[in-house]
Amino acid sequence: MKMHFVLALLGLGSASLQAAELPANLNTFLGPKPPKYQTRFAQPAKALRRALQHSAEGKHGMAANELAPLAAAGGAFAEHALYNLGLAQRNAKEFAKSSTSLEKLRAEYPNSPYDDAASDMIVENACDRGIRDGKKANAEVNLRRCLDRTAWRGWADREAAVAALYDLYKSRQDLLLGPFTAEIIQAMPAGSNIRTRIAKEVPNAKLEEYANVPRYRTRSLTPSGVKPTQPDLELFDEAMQSVLKGKWGNARSLFLKFEEEFPQSEHRDRAQYWNARTEFELGNDDEFKRRCEIIFNENPLTYYGLQCGLRLKKDFAPFLAPGSGTATAFTGTPYPRQALALWRLRALLEEGLIEPARMEARGLFNYKPGGSTFGQDNAAGAALTAFLYHAAGYSNASFSHAYAAYSLDPKALNAFLLDILFPQ
Repeated sequence: MKMHFVLALLGLGSASLQAAELPANLNTFLGPKPPKYQTRFAQPAKALRRALQHSAEGKHGMAANELAPLAAAGGAFAEHALYNLGLAQRNAKEFAKSSTSLEKLRAEYPNSPYDDAASDMIVENACDRGIRDGKKANAEVNLRRCLDRTAWRGWADREAAVAALYDLYKSRQDLLLGPFTAEIIQAMPAGSNIRTRIAKEVPNAKLEEYANVPRYRTRSLTPSGVKPTQPDLELFDEAMQSVLKGKWGNARSLFLKFEEEFPQSEHRDRAQYWNARTEFELGNDDEFKRRCEIIFNENPLTYYGLQCGLRLKKDFAPFLAPGSGTATAFTGTPYPRQALALWRLRALLEEGLIEPARMEARGLFNYKPGGSTFGQDNAAGAALTAFLYHAAGYSNASFSHAYAAYSLDPKALNAFLLDILFPQ
């Protein structure tokens, strides 16, 4: 499923987008609202909510009309409005306008969290424009733009565009008909409709000629005689490659070798846990439980100790800190982009706009320098930042900050952090 369709389902799929009160501890953490907050952030967020509600109801023209002024340069929510304007225009079949809005988004916000989704949508706009234009003059430009920006492995999903360009070249006996036919033979699955058509329409001798295209091969030679500088890490990585491929038996033998050869390795804890996991995946439940029991008993409050404890259904009540009922204010001075992101995030959450809030949170977390450690001056701040990201629906950042809070003060582990770290 393409990124922008995922965003559409998450951001526009509900029948009604509702405003929501922020929890008191988040309000305390975010601090007092800046001057003119209502004018600069709260009111535009309400307008964005109205526009997205129109989109959710299929009123794409009305949505575009409300989004256009929000997308003006300098607006607090211009980035969100530009993306959703492009999406509304695409849904209204205004592909050229949609691409213009999305190109503007990419030009004005080069590090936008919407960048990948906007890039995908621009390509799909080109595909749909080319198919709709049929044999018009600009059809070739759009179809070529569509296919040139799509890797061969993705051409199967673009068969309508492939067939449209093939028909266009064929109708005018274009010089590129032969080369394009050769490309189709290489890129499209043998059982596809267009390949079946070509097999019927093109003589066998010509097919052989088209199939005989230059091949480019490269070789990557491993230098001989070069010893690994971190043999323990290389062995661990080799074992993890087997895990990723589902070759659990091979992984087990490599992890056992690791335990034997590198008992003092800094990667010992990870290897111990994954050795236990291989036993679980191989159906050796008793051995898995035995190994997990050892890990939990040795270090119950390490990451892997917690993992094993949860898998063994241990009682964590003795280890969990009670909720203090108090909140901590954010300390330090954020950079301008971070301050704006926090104000926007607050307004979006107050309006119940979870998907735009998630994208805003993603931008805040990915901000460089230091975005990923923002709010981690102490365990309480890290935990509240995790809560903020959790409220915005951005799980990667929520996990990162929850783990930071736990790392800064293992005694601060509570039920919320445990649930973020190890969702059940």
